[in-house]
Amino acid sequence: ESHVAPSFAVNPRTGDNYAAFNKPGAVLDFMTKGSPAADYMLVIDSDMLLRHPFRPQKYEMVRGKAVSADYTYMVGCTNDLAVRHIPEIPIRNDTRAGPFQRYCDMVGGYTFMHRDDLSTVAPLWLSITEDVREDPESWRLSGDQYVQQGGKPWISEMYGYSFACAKSGVWHTWDTHVMHYPGSPARGVPNILHYGLYFEFGGYKFD
Repeated sequence: ESHVAPSFAVNPRTGDNYAAFNKPGAVLDFMTKGSPAADYMLVIDSDMLLRHPFRPQKYEMVRGKAVSADYTYMVGCTNDLAVRHIPEIPIRNDTRAGPFQRYCDMVGGYTFMHRDDLSTVAPLWLSITEDVREDPESWRLSGDQYVQQGGKPWISEMYGYSFACAKSGVWHTWDTHVMHYPGSPARGVPNILHYGLYFEFGGYKFD
């Protein structure tokens, strides 16, 4: 049985209309009202197709560990954007999901983690996304190449997620092979097809 979440696209406090609020909002709604029974949860974007399951045994999953894709353009994990939103988090000195001297993990797209961790992360994910959207300095600190001066970064939700995980003690390991953009060179058989970039095949176009 499918769980249908309401729309979270408009922030009721600020009136900010941002479709990506729906991702953390829907996850929070599902975790609080859907009563999920599975120990491990996979969250993917609406422009993704799941081709193969994710197995906890493959990643030796435990509470506090998550798996996700690499998004190295999230420079806000290494600059004052992180300091502004998660000042209590000490720097990380591993390279499992980003460079040394980062405050959060450079991740996005899909996430795979324990149900208890997702329950903890979900409310922070939404609230911090709202905070990043309202941060007047986020446009210059986020690394979002499309945002204009003084604007609100489209990738605010990604920072909301990563900052929420850092505050919740959930840290990632990159798996760079399970997600594939159609039209890009294949690296084995992917678990996920991500139609997040322009792709044309015959008479069909995806953008």
